[in-house]
Amino acid sequence: HPGSPATFRLSVMSSATVAKALRTLLETKVAGLPGWAASNLTKQTATAATSEFVSSYKTTYFGKGAGFAPVLHTALLMMTIGYVMEYPHLAAHERQSKYH
Repeated sequence: HPGSPATFRLSVMSSATVAKALRTLLETKVAGLPGWAASNLTKQTATAATSEFVSSYKTTYFGKGAGFAPVLHTALLMMTIGYVMEYPHLAAHERQSKYH
């Protein structure tokens, strides 16, 4: 049951775990990211962070009087995914165009 005390305790523990992981992430240098991920990224932490993000996003953007922001966010996400997928081809084309 979502309103039960046990669920609330689990939610609070998950939030504390996520907050601790994010705090250590902010203190980590780029070169240390693989080590940080190995020590802090667990299935429980990832699930809690995803759940917290989705809940926060729904509260912020799908409440009363929701605007165009979720549609814009989805479009930007899809464009970013497309660019990331196409980047190797674009980079190869750029390298080849220097010699033709």
